[in-house]
Parts: sequence; C-alpha cells; structure tokens
Amino acid sequence: MLAAHSKGMQCPKERVFEKCPQQWVEAHDFEAFSIETATWIPLLVQAVRIEHGRPGTVGHRKAYEDYDSIIVPLALQKEFGGVDWQSVSRHNPDVAWANDKGFYPPGSYYDDPRVLHPVIQRSFETGELSQWDLLQELEVGLQLLRIDDRWTRPSENDVEVAKLERDSQSSPTALLFRAEHLRDYLCAKKSALLLTGFSVRDAVEEIFAELQWTAKQQTRTFDGGSWEGVEAAIHEGGGPYGEEITVLKVWRESVDPNEDVPQMAPPAEEPQQRSKSFSHSWTGRKLFQLSGRIWTKQWLPPAKASPRIRRDKVEARVHFQVENQEQKTLVRIHVSYVT
Repeated sequence: MLAAHSKGMQCPKERVFEKCPQQWVEAHDFEAFSIETATWIPLLVQAVRIEHGRPGTVGHRKAYEDYDSIIVPLALQKEFGGVDWQSVSRHNPDVAWANDKGFYPPGSYYDDPRVLHPVIQRSFETGELSQWDLLQELEVGLQLLRIDDRWTRPSENDVEVAKLERDSQSSPTALLFRAEHLRDYLCAKKSALLLTGFSVRDAVEEIFAELQWTAKQQTRTFDGGSWEGVEAAIHEGGGPYGEEITVLKVWRESVDPNEDVPQMAPPAEEPQQRSKSFSHSWTGRKLFQLSGRIWTKQWLPPAKASPRIRRDKVEARVHFQVENQEQKTLVRIHVSYVT
C-alpha cells in the first residue's frame, strides 16, 4: 500500500514532474479524469508528453501515453467486459483485408466488422508521414469539414468537433473529439465507446530521499484503472545495477560466401562450426529509477438523443436571472439540425 499521506503531498503545479518526482510518478491525476464528464475525448493518443534530460542520468524524466478506442454496439458490450488496453491498442496500420469468411474494412476490430476503431491509421513504405483519419461514417455522418488538422461542422457555426495534434516532427500524436457530438453519433448507432490507455512515467535521481514507499514495488486500483510503481537501482546510463549478461555467438565456416545460393550442410555434418562467448557488466555510479505504469479503461455511453444524425427532437432549458435569484424554466423548444 502507498503511504497514507503521499496523495496529499503539497507541490507546486509548475514542473511538478521535476520538483516532486514521487507525486508525479504516483499519477493520482489520472484518477480525476472521467470520460463521462470530459469535453474532449482522446480517441487515439501515441505521445511522449515529457522528455527531460538524458535517459539513465540524474534528473531524467519521461512521460509517454498510448490510448486507443473502439466503437462497440450496445448488444455486444457485455462481451467486452474483460477487454483491456493490450487487446484494443493497434501496433500495425489499418488495411482492408479478406478471407473465406468475408471482407473486413479498415478500422475493423480484428475479424469483427461490427466493432470499429473511430480513427484510421495509415502508413506508407515510401517514407511519408503517418496519416490519421476519422472513420468515414463518423466524419460524414456528422457532416464534418476537415481543414488541415481540424474538423468543423459548418451547419453549427463552424464549431470545432475534432482536432489532431502533432509533435515537433509533424507526426500525429493525438486525435481528440468533442464529447457532445461523439455521443450523438453513438446514440444513432446504438453503441458505446470503449477507451483504453497505458501510460508510463519514469524519473531518475541519485537518491529519492523523501520516498515514502514501504516496499520497492507498489500497486493500487482506482475507478477506471490501476497503477503499478517500482523503484530500481541502475547504473548511470540505464543498465540494471550489479547485473551481468553473457553473450554467445555461433557461426559456420563451411559455406562459400561467393556462391549465389550457398549450400549449408546438415548441422550433424558441420565440421567447422565456431562459437565464442563473453560477459558484459554494466558500470557507472549507482542511481535510482522510479517508474509508474498506469492502465485505464472507461466507457463513454451514448447520448439519450441524436438530434444531428437521427434528427431527434430535444427539449432545451433556458436560464433566467430575476434580481439575485436564478430560475430555470423548461421551454419546449424542438431542436433539430437542418442540413
């Protein structure tokens, strides 16, 4: 368990990762994020948020976030109760593919086209930057207009509905979507959004003098996620402190490298097999690395109505200020979005 007072540690918000490494690594700020109350939903994130100093040296800090999401029909939601970040996060670009059972469009969740990723990731073997696009039915369904890295809805006074963030190399790092419009789409589709994430926070110092952990490894769970923290001794440069590795190299000399297609004799007939081994030990002064790993999983439910896509009629409440008293009057206004 964590020390009881660690969550309540006082630390200035400015550069908290530098001034209070324990508080930063413990990542209690993740517990405050609720997808149901957020204005912007991170549909896809692959971003280094902080990279301070050189790895394995005093003062190094690194924060990395990886989020991915899928659109799950409400009828299938119970089947995804045990699905976690490792199952949702993609490690390959989206493509269209087919087998004997059917055709699977880009964005399909494995071999189930009923479940879709809201962001399509594309990469190119010719070296162009990766490209992130919104799922077409999401973009076209809400009648969004993309201008550079922003998607707006012209029929709502060009309100910004989605935005793409990039790093210093212009590679995409995060695609955020306005919750109100996303929930409208989910309502029309009778689906919910499953958002999963994995985050890393690492800090290196000569010693963490004020560390309040009772053991080298700490864990805790919270609503919508879990956290694991580890303190480890390292050599300056990043190698595990006091550990040694053995490297074994094996090769064959009975193959003529000048042949177009060298023929290799069976291993049992190889008369000139060679090998050598050596050991390597890390060196450098002793430092300590504090690491936090955060896994999150949250559901965004659909809205109760879909005025934009399904053309549902909704009621609006108008606030009136009478002297110093506020009154809320229900005015029956039928709202629909004409396109």
